Amino acid sequence: DEQAREWLAVRNRGLTLVYQTERLLGDPSAPLMPIFRERLTAMVADFKRHLDRSLAPKDRHTIEERLAELVSLLRELEYES
Repeated sequence: DEQAREWLAVRNRGLTLVYQTERLLGDPSAPLMPIFRERLTAMVADFKRHLDRSLAPKDRHTIEERLAELVSLLRELEYES
């Protein structure tokens, strides 16, 4: 059904962004200020908790909100670099 496909698409985007962000955090040469590193680490942990708990299409909006917050922080980091 359409809702299930949308939910899976959002969930997959979230998992991809978490993976990419964790790679960035693990890169010692990444020019991250400590405050951004701390914020990103906390936000990724929070996002992963929400992903782990989201088991149904009804959770899609919560995941989308968290995804938007993480993207916003990454954009903020991009402008600071």
